Amino acid sequence: MAVYLENIEPGKGQSLRLLSWTRGVERVCLHTSAGQYEEIDGAGVLWHRHPEIELTIVTSGSGLRMVGNHLGRFAGDDIALIGRNVPHYWRMQSDSSGYCLQFDPNRKGGIWQSPEFVALGKLWKRAQRGLQINGELAGSLRKIITELPNLSPLSRMARLIELLELIEGDNRNEALPLASADFRIPESDDPYGEVIAEVIEVITTGFRNELRLEEVLERQPLSRATFARHFKTNTGKSFSAFLAEVRVNSACHELATTCRSVTEIAFDSGFNDLPHFNRMFRKLKGTSPLKWKKAHGAF
Repeated sequence: MAVYLENIEPGKGQSLRLLSWTRGVERVCLHTSAGQYEEIDGAGVLWHRHPEIELTIVTSGSGLRMVGNHLGRFAGDDIALIGRNVPHYWRMQSDSSGYCLQFDPNRKGGIWQSPEFVALGKLWKRAQRGLQINGELAGSLRKIITELPNLSPLSRMARLIELLELIEGDNRNEALPLASADFRIPESDDPYGEVIAEVIEVITTGFRNELRLEEVLERQPLSRATFARHFKTNTGKSFSAFLAEVRVNSACHELATTCRSVTEIAFDSGFNDLPHFNRMFRKLKGTSPLKWKKAHGAF
């Protein structure tokens, strides 16, 4: 599975694509006109990219999200603005619902080339790290986005302009970068992209099991040194660090949503001893699992 290049077709006579889903991102609704839609396959579960900028809101559900070299847990009412060709995916841990807007400001002709949109160049640059929208700004965006399916394509475009104006005018620092400052978008013709994507899939689906790099590489035509170099280029992390982060984020979900013990959650998340789990958790989250559970858990 290479970094999947999604081909986005907004629809006849439109330059903005609106999607929604009610159970998961594997199957989504493409909204064509006011109150009308057709079902299509979704690419959100793949590690994918596209030239279009994307504004996504998850209104319910939780899981693991990767944007560039950022890997973290998300929950309902999560809003993210993702720049052009930034690799990303959502790995849902339960049924979810949400909306997604996709548009390409580099599309030739029409409104995208107007001075008003060209002036948003700084926002497009910020979005190359992915932006998580928080606070009052998130509430304002949510209200607009959830109304879009019942609007005509022209009205949707008008509301998109309003959405972008709100994000660009953020003066409360409520749009925060996800990927690190040193993140660089991988080359589209990276000859090792397919191998890296396959390993990411192995980690995110099999992290509860024992995963050794040597065993993973037995199925890949790469030396350990070559793999390590290109894996870090694509993800910003080593294999072991990426695996530990996936495991800790899964543990966070369990700590917040179940009454299971820390020890049970640690072993179920793929750690084979409790001290190592506690060290990695504190390193990534800045606190102990027990304190994190008391602060975020519902039990």
